[in-house]
Amino acid sequence: MLEHQKLGYFINQNKDKIIISIIKQINNNRDTCFLGFETQDLREIIEYVHQDIGKLFTAIISERVSIFTKYLQWHKSVAMSRAIPQYMLVAYYQIFKSVLLEFVPFEFHSTLNKYLVEGDIALSENLEASESYLNPNSPTYNQELQYLNLVLGKKRSEAIDFVIDEIKNGLSLESVYLGVIQNVQYEIGRLWQFNKISVADEHFATETSKMIMNKILDEFKPKEKIDKKIVAVSMGAELHEMGIRLVHDYFAINGWNTVYLGSNITIPSVLNFICANIEKIDVLAISGTMSSEIYAIKHLIELIRNSPCNKLKIIVGGNVFNSNPELVNYVEADGFGRNPQEGLLVASSLVA
Repeated sequence: MLEHQKLGYFINQNKDKIIISIIKQINNNRDTCFLGFETQDLREIIEYVHQDIGKLFTAIISERVSIFTKYLQWHKSVAMSRAIPQYMLVAYYQIFKSVLLEFVPFEFHSTLNKYLVEGDIALSENLEASESYLNPNSPTYNQELQYLNLVLGKKRSEAIDFVIDEIKNGLSLESVYLGVIQNVQYEIGRLWQFNKISVADEHFATETSKMIMNKILDEFKPKEKIDKKIVAVSMGAELHEMGIRLVHDYFAINGWNTVYLGSNITIPSVLNFICANIEKIDVLAISGTMSSEIYAIKHLIELIRNSPCNKLKIIVGGNVFNSNPELVNYVEADGFGRNPQEGLLVASSLVA
């Protein structure tokens, strides 16, 4: 464990130098392996390299190689859907490996190679077919399909009116959150991954869903209020806050008192808020979308456990935990929910 921690921290501390070296190597091979690479592509490539380094760091310090390999397969699916040839991805990964082995002290090479070799295997495997998140067997399938078509058609006002009208006609709020909004947002992410829609399309859909959620909380009364309070926070960027918003709102419509701290908030700010209001808080819900957020989540939980508010119940959720459930034990949370409904059930059991 100590060796993994030392290796992970070394990579994290030197990531900027590593990224610069990788980009230089790509430039040096532009006429052979990276034909078509242009200067304007640099910003996007740097972002991808930064994410690869972040995933490797998180995988190493948590000793979960699957975090790294699953991301490389996702990276491969994104590249292939954008007509980036396999040989170019392989050439990039060879540079990625050689630069890391050049920077990392020899004493850590054996451990590092275990992750890099598994990465080779992951990139060589065939990708599994991706199924739509809109299931014809879902009781809200027709509403999901119509809502998806409206947001993809950039018909925001019609999309909002459609969902609100469905509620007025008897569709439960739970069905809206767990079916219409959640499933469509998952499908939007899948469509972007496979280059079926643009980033602008994805952002438009997400903002539309947020507007609907705001309207629901303003216009529809929740179930009978209960004397329980949850604080919800995301350790990621604002682009990844949709999941924790769904959790927050789902608790609200089920009668909980809620506080939404948002995303991209500093750990000291969260800790200070929690400890200043601990007598009024029953549960803290933390969302993690990217594996690079795991270390921050673990650090926050450790600080809470070592503070005067150490009795607070903490639940976690989000894509990174759904993909790697074993990380729940790594961050030492009290519970885990794959979706808002599970989160509510787990939180309720913890404070019963």
